[in-house]
Amino acid sequence: MKKGQGLPVNTMILIILGLVVLVIIIILVQQQVKKGSTKYTNLSDEAEIRSDKCGNLFMGRGCASSCDLAKGQRQVYSPTGEWEDCKKAGKAACCESA
Repeated sequence: MKKGQGLPVNTMILIILGLVVLVIIIILVQQQVKKGSTKYTNLSDEAEIRSDKCGNLFMGRGCASSCDLAKGQRQVYSPTGEWEDCKKAGKAACCESA
């Protein structure tokens, strides 16, 4: 039998170090993605709180003369008292699909 067949110790050490670095990079990227995504999870709630506009891209709302309960719409009330865009359009209510 011949001695020394297989991987040298230096190669084994390099492989182990490479795997450790790879695991660290994966963990760091995963943490940064989580940190970045938390900014967008409550985006619709923030937009609703800070806005006096009924038309909302995330919530499916719009101005109407009155909400049609038969179609599953419900009236949404403004946190500021009245919806600015409905007022300009001459509509009385802000309706949201339930």
